[in-house]
Amino acid sequence: MDVTGPLLLVVATLLVLVVSGNNAQASIGNLIGARAVRTRTALMIEVLGVSMGLLFQGNIMATAAANLARGLSTQTVLIVLTITLALFAVAHFARLPLSLTHTLPALLAGVALAFTPYFFLMILAWMAAPVASLVATPTLARLAAKLGADDFWAKIEVYKALLILVSFLFAFTLGANTVGLVVAVEGFGGLSVPLAIVGVVVGTFFLSAGEIRRVTSDLFNLGYSNATSSMLTSAILVEASTLVGIPMANTMVQNTAVFGTGIAYKTRFFSAKPFFWVALSWIVFPAAGIAAGVLIRLI
Repeated sequence: MDVTGPLLLVVATLLVLVVSGNNAQASIGNLIGARAVRTRTALMIEVLGVSMGLLFQGNIMATAAANLARGLSTQTVLIVLTITLALFAVAHFARLPLSLTHTLPALLAGVALAFTPYFFLMILAWMAAPVASLVATPTLARLAAKLGADDFWAKIEVYKALLILVSFLFAFTLGANTVGLVVAVEGFGGLSVPLAIVGVVVGTFFLSAGEIRRVTSDLFNLGYSNATSSMLTSAILVEASTLVGIPMANTMVQNTAVFGTGIAYKTRFFSAKPFFWVALSWIVFPAAGIAAGVLIRLI
Protein backbone atom coordinates (compact mmCIF):
# COMPACT_ATOMS: atom_id res chain seq x y z
CA MET A 1 0.00 0.00 0.00
CA ASP A 2 1.44 3.36 -1.08
CA VAL A 3 1.11 5.89 1.72
CA THR A 4 3.14 8.61 0.01
CA GLY A 5 0.07 10.56 -1.09
CA PRO A 6 -1.59 10.70 2.34
CA LEU A 7 1.73 11.48 4.02
CA LEU A 8 2.31 14.31 1.55
CA LEU A 9 -1.10 15.74 2.42
CA VAL A 10 -0.38 15.53 6.16
CA VAL A 11 3.05 17.15 5.88
CA ALA A 12 1.69 19.92 3.62
CA THR A 13 -1.09 20.64 6.13
CA LEU A 14 1.37 20.77 9.03
CA LEU A 15 3.61 23.07 7.00
CA VAL A 16 0.69 25.42 6.34
CA LEU A 17 -0.04 25.38 10.08
CA VAL A 18 3.52 26.31 11.08
CA VAL A 19 3.91 28.83 8.25
CA SER A 20 0.65 30.53 9.24
CA GLY A 21 1.96 31.00 12.76
CA ASN A 22 5.37 32.14 11.57
CA ASN A 23 4.15 34.54 8.90
CA ALA A 24 1.13 36.11 10.62
CA GLN A 25 3.38 38.95 11.79
CA ALA A 26 3.81 40.02 8.17
CA SER A 27 0.14 40.86 7.66
CA ILE A 28 -1.20 41.74 11.12
CA GLY A 29 1.94 42.63 13.09
CA ASN A 30 1.52 46.28 12.14
CA LEU A 31 -2.19 46.14 12.92
CA ILE A 32 -1.48 44.90 16.44
CA GLY A 33 1.61 47.10 16.90
CA ALA A 34 -0.41 50.21 16.07
CA ARG A 35 -3.15 49.03 18.47
CA ALA A 36 -5.79 49.55 15.78
CA VAL A 37 -7.82 46.52 16.88
CA ARG A 38 -7.71 43.87 19.57
CA THR A 39 -5.37 40.95 19.01
CA ARG A 40 -8.21 38.44 18.58
CA THR A 41 -9.86 40.65 15.96
CA ALA A 42 -6.56 40.95 14.09
CA LEU A 43 -6.17 37.17 14.12
CA MET A 44 -9.66 36.77 12.66
CA ILE A 45 -8.80 39.26 9.91
CA GLU A 46 -5.68 37.21 9.19
CA VAL A 47 -7.58 33.93 8.94
CA LEU A 48 -10.27 35.39 6.68
CA GLY A 49 -7.78 37.12 4.39
CA VAL A 50 -5.42 34.14 4.04
CA SER A 51 -8.28 31.71 3.43
CA MET A 52 -9.85 33.91 0.74
CA GLY A 53 -6.46 34.43 -0.92
CA LEU A 54 -5.92 30.67 -1.10
CA LEU A 55 -9.40 30.05 -2.46
CA PHE A 56 -9.39 32.77 -5.12
CA GLN A 57 -5.75 33.03 -6.22
CA GLY A 58 -3.86 30.07 -4.76
CA ASN A 59 -4.04 28.10 -8.01
CA ILE A 60 -1.86 30.74 -9.73
CA MET A 61 1.13 29.29 -7.87
CA ALA A 62 0.76 26.00 -9.76
CA THR A 63 3.02 27.57 -12.39
CA ALA A 64 5.76 28.13 -9.82
CA ALA A 65 5.40 24.59 -8.48
CA ALA A 66 5.65 23.13 -11.98
CA ASN A 67 8.80 25.13 -12.76
CA LEU A 68 10.56 24.49 -9.47
CA ALA A 69 9.63 20.83 -8.95
CA ARG A 70 10.16 19.82 -12.56
CA GLY A 71 10.60 16.07 -12.89
CA LEU A 72 10.51 15.34 -9.16
CA SER A 73 8.73 12.24 -7.87
CA THR A 74 6.06 12.36 -5.18
CA GLN A 75 8.49 10.75 -2.75
CA THR A 76 11.11 13.45 -3.38
CA VAL A 77 8.54 16.24 -2.97
CA LEU A 78 7.55 14.63 0.35
CA ILE A 79 11.18 14.73 1.50
CA VAL A 80 11.49 18.40 0.51
CA LEU A 81 8.30 19.40 2.32
CA THR A 82 9.38 17.46 5.42
CA ILE A 83 12.73 19.26 5.52
CA THR A 84 10.97 22.59 5.07
CA LEU A 85 8.59 21.74 7.90
CA ALA A 86 11.54 20.96 10.18
CA LEU A 87 13.19 24.30 9.33
CA PHE A 88 10.00 26.19 10.13
CA ALA A 89 9.62 24.34 13.43
CA VAL A 90 13.14 25.50 14.39
CA ALA A 91 12.35 29.06 13.26
CA HIS A 92 9.17 29.09 15.33
CA PHE A 93 10.92 28.15 18.56
CA ALA A 94 13.67 30.67 17.80
CA ARG A 95 10.98 33.37 17.26
CA LEU A 96 12.56 34.11 13.88
CA PRO A 97 10.30 35.10 10.97
CA LEU A 98 11.23 32.74 8.15
CA SER A 99 10.14 33.01 4.54
CA LEU A 100 8.62 29.90 3.02
CA THR A 101 9.07 31.44 -0.40
CA HIS A 102 12.82 31.48 0.16
CA THR A 103 13.22 28.07 1.74
CA LEU A 104 10.84 25.84 -0.24
CA PRO A 105 11.69 27.10 -3.75
CA ALA A 106 15.41 26.92 -2.93
CA LEU A 107 15.09 23.30 -1.83
CA LEU A 108 12.97 22.35 -4.84
CA ALA A 109 15.29 24.04 -7.30
CA GLY A 110 18.32 22.41 -5.70
CA VAL A 111 16.84 18.93 -5.81
CA ALA A 112 15.50 19.28 -9.34
CA LEU A 113 18.56 21.23 -10.51
CA ALA A 114 15.95 23.57 -11.97
CA PHE A 115 18.24 26.55 -12.48
CA THR A 116 16.15 27.75 -15.37
CA PRO A 117 15.34 31.29 -16.60
CA TYR A 118 12.30 31.16 -14.30
CA PHE A 119 14.55 30.44 -11.30
CA PHE A 120 16.79 33.43 -12.03
CA LEU A 121 13.73 35.64 -12.63
CA MET A 122 12.51 34.60 -9.18
CA ILE A 123 15.88 35.46 -7.62
CA LEU A 124 15.81 38.84 -9.34
CA ALA A 125 12.31 39.50 -7.95
CA TRP A 126 13.51 38.57 -4.46
CA MET A 127 16.31 41.14 -4.75
CA ALA A 128 14.16 43.88 -6.26
CA ALA A 129 11.16 43.67 -3.90
CA PRO A 130 12.91 44.60 -0.62
CA VAL A 131 14.76 47.43 -2.33
CA ALA A 132 11.48 48.78 -3.72
CA SER A 133 9.89 48.35 -0.28
CA LEU A 134 12.72 50.13 1.50
CA VAL A 135 12.61 53.05 -0.94
CA ALA A 136 8.84 53.44 -1.26
CA THR A 137 7.73 53.00 2.34
CA PRO A 138 9.43 56.08 3.90
CA THR A 139 8.00 58.23 1.12
CA LEU A 140 4.49 56.87 1.64
CA ALA A 141 4.85 57.26 5.41
CA ARG A 142 5.76 60.94 5.09
CA LEU A 143 2.90 61.57 2.66
CA ALA A 144 0.43 59.73 4.87
CA ALA A 145 1.46 61.82 7.86
CA LYS A 146 0.50 64.98 5.97
CA LEU A 147 -2.81 63.80 4.55
CA GLY A 148 -6.21 63.29 6.14
CA ALA A 149 -8.65 65.25 8.27
CA ASP A 150 -7.57 68.33 10.23
CA ASP A 151 -9.11 66.99 13.41
CA PHE A 152 -6.60 64.70 15.15
CA TRP A 153 -9.09 62.06 16.31
CA ALA A 154 -10.87 62.00 12.95
CA LYS A 155 -7.51 61.44 11.31
CA ILE A 156 -6.79 58.55 13.64
CA GLU A 157 -10.08 56.88 12.68
CA VAL A 158 -9.23 57.25 8.99
CA TYR A 159 -5.82 55.67 9.54
CA LYS A 160 -7.36 52.86 11.57
CA ALA A 161 -9.84 51.99 8.80
CA LEU A 162 -7.12 52.08 6.15
CA LEU A 163 -4.80 49.93 8.25
CA ILE A 164 -7.49 47.29 8.74
CA LEU A 165 -8.15 47.26 4.99
CA VAL A 166 -4.52 46.93 3.91
CA SER A 167 -3.86 44.29 6.59
CA PHE A 168 -6.68 42.21 5.15
CA LEU A 169 -5.34 42.73 1.63
CA PHE A 170 -1.87 41.62 2.67
CA ALA A 171 -3.29 38.56 4.43
CA PHE A 172 -5.09 37.83 1.16
CA THR A 173 -1.79 37.91 -0.75
CA LEU A 174 -0.19 35.74 1.94
CA GLY A 175 -2.82 33.08 1.30
CA ALA A 176 -2.58 33.38 -2.47
CA ASN A 177 1.23 33.38 -2.64
CA THR A 178 2.75 31.58 0.34
CA VAL A 179 0.01 29.13 1.34
CA GLY A 180 -0.93 28.74 -2.32
CA LEU A 181 2.63 27.60 -3.06
CA VAL A 182 2.51 24.85 -0.43
CA VAL A 183 -0.82 23.55 -1.68
CA ALA A 184 0.37 23.79 -5.29
CA VAL A 185 3.47 21.70 -4.51
CA GLU A 186 1.24 19.14 -2.79
CA GLY A 187 -0.88 19.06 -5.94
CA PHE A 188 -4.24 20.64 -5.02
CA GLY A 189 -5.76 17.29 -4.07
CA GLY A 190 -9.37 16.93 -2.99
CA LEU A 191 -8.72 17.59 0.71
CA SER A 192 -5.67 19.85 0.40
CA VAL A 193 -7.48 23.19 0.38
CA PRO A 194 -9.93 22.44 3.27
CA LEU A 195 -7.10 21.02 5.39
CA ALA A 196 -4.90 24.00 4.54
CA ILE A 197 -7.59 26.35 5.82
CA VAL A 198 -7.76 24.33 9.05
CA GLY A 199 -3.98 24.72 9.29
CA VAL A 200 -4.30 28.48 8.77
CA VAL A 201 -6.81 28.77 11.63
CA VAL A 202 -4.80 26.66 14.10
CA GLY A 203 -1.43 28.18 13.20
CA THR A 204 -2.66 31.77 13.31
CA PHE A 205 -4.40 31.50 16.67
CA PHE A 206 -1.92 29.30 18.51
CA LEU A 207 1.55 29.76 16.98
CA SER A 208 1.86 33.40 15.95
CA ALA A 209 2.54 35.22 19.24
CA GLY A 210 6.36 35.09 19.23
CA GLU A 211 6.85 36.30 15.66
CA ILE A 212 4.30 39.10 16.11
CA ARG A 213 6.06 40.25 19.28
CA ARG A 214 9.43 40.44 17.48
CA VAL A 215 8.12 42.76 14.77
CA THR A 216 5.78 44.89 16.90
CA SER A 217 7.99 45.27 19.97
CA ASP A 218 11.59 44.32 19.23
CA LEU A 219 11.93 46.57 16.21
CA PHE A 220 9.85 49.60 17.25
CA ASN A 221 6.30 50.71 17.96
CA LEU A 222 4.45 51.82 14.85
CA GLY A 223 2.12 54.75 14.44
CA TYR A 224 -1.00 54.50 12.32
CA SER A 225 0.38 56.30 9.27
CA ASN A 226 3.66 54.35 9.29
CA ALA A 227 1.93 51.00 9.74
CA THR A 228 -0.53 51.76 6.95
CA SER A 229 2.28 52.78 4.60
CA SER A 230 4.34 49.65 5.21
CA MET A 231 1.31 47.39 4.76
CA LEU A 232 0.27 49.10 1.53
CA THR A 233 3.73 48.81 0.02
CA SER A 234 3.99 45.16 0.99
CA ALA A 235 0.52 44.23 -0.25
CA ILE A 236 1.14 45.80 -3.66
CA LEU A 237 4.50 44.09 -4.15
CA VAL A 238 3.32 40.63 -3.08
CA GLU A 239 0.11 40.84 -5.10
CA ALA A 240 2.07 41.87 -8.19
CA SER A 241 4.35 38.87 -7.71
CA THR A 242 1.37 36.57 -7.25
CA LEU A 243 -0.28 37.72 -10.47
CA VAL A 244 2.83 36.83 -12.49
CA GLY A 245 3.23 33.50 -10.68
CA ILE A 246 6.41 34.24 -8.72
CA PRO A 247 6.71 33.20 -5.04
CA MET A 248 7.50 36.32 -3.04
CA ALA A 249 9.06 36.38 0.41
CA ASN A 250 6.26 37.96 2.41
CA THR A 251 8.33 38.31 5.57
CA MET A 252 11.21 39.85 3.64
CA VAL A 253 9.03 42.49 2.01
CA GLN A 254 7.11 43.27 5.18
CA ASN A 255 10.08 43.42 7.53
CA THR A 256 11.94 45.66 5.08
CA ALA A 257 8.87 47.89 4.94
CA VAL A 258 8.81 47.99 8.75
CA PHE A 259 12.46 49.03 8.71
CA GLY A 260 11.58 51.63 6.09
CA THR A 261 8.96 53.18 8.34
CA GLY A 262 11.66 53.51 11.00
CA ILE A 263 13.74 55.52 8.56
CA ALA A 264 10.76 57.85 8.13
CA TYR A 265 10.93 58.85 11.81
CA LYS A 266 12.79 62.13 12.23
CA THR A 267 14.27 60.91 15.51
CA ARG A 268 15.39 57.60 13.93
CA PHE A 269 14.21 55.98 17.15
CA PHE A 270 14.21 52.31 16.32
CA SER A 271 16.46 49.30 16.78
CA ALA A 272 18.29 47.98 13.73
CA LYS A 273 19.82 44.96 15.46
CA PRO A 274 16.73 42.68 15.35
CA PHE A 275 16.25 43.64 11.70
CA PHE A 276 19.85 42.64 10.99
CA TRP A 277 19.30 39.12 12.31
CA VAL A 278 16.08 38.77 10.33
CA ALA A 279 17.81 39.99 7.17
CA LEU A 280 20.68 37.57 7.74
CA SER A 281 18.20 34.69 7.79
CA TRP A 282 17.04 35.73 4.31
CA ILE A 283 20.55 34.99 3.03
CA VAL A 284 21.35 31.92 5.09
CA PHE A 285 18.16 29.91 4.61
CA PRO A 286 17.89 30.19 0.79
CA ALA A 287 21.59 29.38 0.39
CA ALA A 288 21.27 26.45 2.79
CA GLY A 289 18.12 25.33 0.96
CA ILE A 290 19.83 25.22 -2.42
CA ALA A 291 22.85 23.41 -0.97
CA ALA A 292 20.66 20.89 0.85
CA GLY A 293 18.59 20.33 -2.28
CA VAL A 294 21.67 19.63 -4.41
CA LEU A 295 22.96 17.27 -1.70
CA ILE A 296 19.66 15.37 -1.69
CA ARG A 297 19.86 15.11 -5.47
CA LEU A 298 23.39 13.70 -5.33
CA ILE A 299 22.43 11.17 -2.68
